[in-house]
Amino acid sequence: MDLSAATIWWVAAGVAVAAELATGTFYLLAIGIAAALGGVAALAGASEPMQFTVAGVLGVVLTIVFH
Repeated sequence: MDLSAATIWWVAAGVAVAAELATGTFYLLAIGIAAALGGVAALAGASEPMQFTVAGVLGVVLTIVFH
């Protein structure tokens, strides 16, 4: 079974959101949203470094917003 990059991003987002639901911290929600947007970038055809850049930058921005 060959998983696409978008699938891996979506699984990571699901794990982060599930962990957020178990712990109640909004920081994991921010990371889950950022991972989901990394998956959107993968679906849009972005390169792998760009996917990580999108997820990383949005992860930092959303964490600051939730703080």
